[in-house]
Amino acid sequence: MIIDHIDVLDRALVARSFPALSPWWRETIASFYGSTKRQLVLRVGRRGGKSTSLSRVAVIEGLYGQHEIPPGDVGVVAFLSTTRDEAAQRLRTIRAILDALSVKYRPVEGGVELTGRPIVFKVYTASISGVSGFTCICAVCDEVSKWRDVDSGSNPASEVLASLRPTLATMANARIFLSSSPMGRMDAHAKAFDEGANGFQQTAFAPTWIANPSISEASTHALEPDEDRWRREYKAIPFEGDEMSLLSSALIDRATRDVSGDLPREDGVRYFAAMDPALTRNAWSFCVTAQRIVDGRVKRSVVAVREWRGNRIKNLEPDVVLRDVAAVCRAYSVKVVFTDQFHGQSLAVIARRDDIALRLVVVTATAPEKAERYESLLTWMSDGEIDLPPDPRLRADLLAVRRVLTPNGFTIRLLETPDGRHADLASAVSLGLMHATIPPKAPAPTLTPEARYKLEAERHIDRINKQQFRRLNPGAAGDVWDGRDVAFIGRTSFGGDND
Repeated sequence: MIIDHIDVLDRALVARSFPALSPWWRETIASFYGSTKRQLVLRVGRRGGKSTSLSRVAVIEGLYGQHEIPPGDVGVVAFLSTTRDEAAQRLRTIRAILDALSVKYRPVEGGVELTGRPIVFKVYTASISGVSGFTCICAVCDEVSKWRDVDSGSNPASEVLASLRPTLATMANARIFLSSSPMGRMDAHAKAFDEGANGFQQTAFAPTWIANPSISEASTHALEPDEDRWRREYKAIPFEGDEMSLLSSALIDRATRDVSGDLPREDGVRYFAAMDPALTRNAWSFCVTAQRIVDGRVKRSVVAVREWRGNRIKNLEPDVVLRDVAAVCRAYSVKVVFTDQFHGQSLAVIARRDDIALRLVVVTATAPEKAERYESLLTWMSDGEIDLPPDPRLRADLLAVRRVLTPNGFTIRLLETPDGRHADLASAVSLGLMHATIPPKAPAPTLTPEARYKLEAERHIDRINKQQFRRLNPGAAGDVWDGRDVAFIGRTSFGGDND
């Protein structure tokens, strides 16, 4: 039986320092393979051992599964994830398991093929076109609730699974695993789980600390302080409503500094600027951000915020607002402003005028990118990495950012604030903080002894040439030498006598 092979595999891997399969996972796998069901729907909290446990199941299916592969064909153990990189992590786990078992394999495009057995382990992105045209003996679908189409931002799980299941049709013993921590109750994974056990599938549920006892419930609270996210990600309880605030007042208050007004410019700090333009009812919002050292920690700071408002009777004049923006930018030596796409190209032309002298970078964000920007803001704020001014308008706007649950996952909606604004500062600040990052310096290259010798020789030759040049040109300035003149020496002290 498959479960007997799982136990043997587990003992072999533990002997090679792999973690043991948890009791919950062993019981769940045994129950599934003891049935005649073909699909197992797993709702398990994050860090609950989903990927590592199912990788072991995949190896057993590849090595010992009872699959009649037609001559000339190969059976595919498929790993599906939202990106190829995430799926490829499973492939690294597969290779590590095969190496530990001394099972021989060879690399193929997108995976590995067993030596002497027509079985391949391959990774696929969760797209309709990516899961057609192969013979599947086992499919592991990872974090199904969080699959995203890169263009539309929608969750393609229903369509992808509809395309995937026919690839298992000719394999009587093929199985499919739908594994995920939950989002809401409307996506394909949630609907499959809510169907419960039937003639085709079995379901299993576990919060993180049950599926993986090496992680305590208390430690998951430390990993995720936000109660709503903790319930969803670690307790594996789907979000019940259809809308919720992205940021709590407690998070915003914790991130807010005591000092009001603009922060002064600091030497050695690089500043960034972003804006969300508007002409009539919505506000034209603007901010300056930076990475700064605050209380000994590197934080993304909002150092200045501005807002201009027009109305239906009198619109804002773009050149007037942009001159005000440029004045603030000059105070922080900022010459580039990231902006929303609203009238982006037209505003960019105005900003290039001599009396403004700004370069606008128009950011056309897709729905997934917009959601990622606000999710990053939540993560940074939860980790204590954000520094905000005590501006009541900014606080109201941040509280008005809503996370809306749809059948395709979460999207972001900006509510109208009580004073008639439309959370415009939240838009500018999220964009500004996204860019307030300093890329790390590239590490100095590690030179081989031969390369280091060559570099020292070149520097030595250059020094001697400069000395010779100055002796022959006593009236020349010391910086005239540019290294392009004909060398005055043929052999240096590295290679023999000097001429």
